[in-house]
Amino acid sequence: MNRLQTAQNVDESKILYAMVNEIGHASTSNLLPLTSNDLSSSTILSNYRKSGQVITEPHVYDSILSLLLHFKSWFDFFNDEGNKNSYANLYREAGHDLYVEHDVIDLLSGSFEGGEISRSKYVDLKAVEAKIEANARKLKGALDGVVKSLGSAKDTVLAERGGGINVINGRYCISVLPSGMRNVGIVHSRSRTGNTVYVEPWEIVETGNEGRELEVEKERIIMRIYRDLTTAVISSSSSTSMNVSLLSKIDAALGKFRYMDARDGIIPTVGTDGVVDVKDCKHPLIKGARGNHVRIGGNADAGCKGNVGLVLTGPNAGGKTVVMKTFGLLALCVRDG
Repeated sequence: MNRLQTAQNVDESKILYAMVNEIGHASTSNLLPLTSNDLSSSTILSNYRKSGQVITEPHVYDSILSLLLHFKSWFDFFNDEGNKNSYANLYREAGHDLYVEHDVIDLLSGSFEGGEISRSKYVDLKAVEAKIEANARKLKGALDGVVKSLGSAKDTVLAERGGGINVINGRYCISVLPSGMRNVGIVHSRSRTGNTVYVEPWEIVETGNEGRELEVEKERIIMRIYRDLTTAVISSSSSTSMNVSLLSKIDAALGKFRYMDARDGIIPTVGTDGVVDVKDCKHPLIKGARGNHVRIGGNADAGCKGNVGLVLTGPNAGGKTVVMKTFGLLALCVRDG
């Protein structure tokens, strides 16, 4: 059957109608795991695959995981032997070829908590952060000792009471007077007036270097995690695209069923006799009753009892055009299932 789901013959039309009938029974009995999952995640995934960029947005992974779980719910449904038989046309046209990326689902599951990489899943990230915190405590203790020592000196070099601790380019600095800066440590910046110099004390340089190395290691781990996750989800892009195409057939069948239900429509009998025979048919694009206005149905047939055509007569605005349009639209509806 072609991708646009337009029947090319009677058999294909019957299959499309059978899918509508099956999805109708399934949706009304809550058998199918129908969700409002946004399939645009597939487009996002495709864009990342083409660009070659590493995905660093947790919400993108959450959307992709939701989509993969959506596929899995359909796969599990069709994997039930009873459902394979009860929904044979849906299974043949869509369910049979669904593919589940179990490894990718396992990898993404629990990878993020509260919009951040899960520390409980990625213990190496948790470990390096613990080292960073320990280094920060060590650094603060050493820095407090330096400030206390300089503050008690006879000739103080501190520019601010308490040392005026600042973090400049990731380095912990104290505020000192220009006259004493060279004896204190490494200069990292000056105030606009030039009256204050921000210096990293010699006593904490090594500890500060260790802290910077730990921060670099943390970023390395984070990027490794994102690269691994990106590689995994990109590898699933082909099956994701295929699954979206397959589920679109089911979505189309569901849309047809809901449209039919809203219009009080029926599934017609389709054959090869070359006969059109409709009872109480109504224009399919005109909605139901509105106020005192009610749609009027009509009976019409062509090809029945030896009739090879249909003659329409009546006054202007009597409904002849509506009948012709209705016939044409009904023919198109049969082709589209």
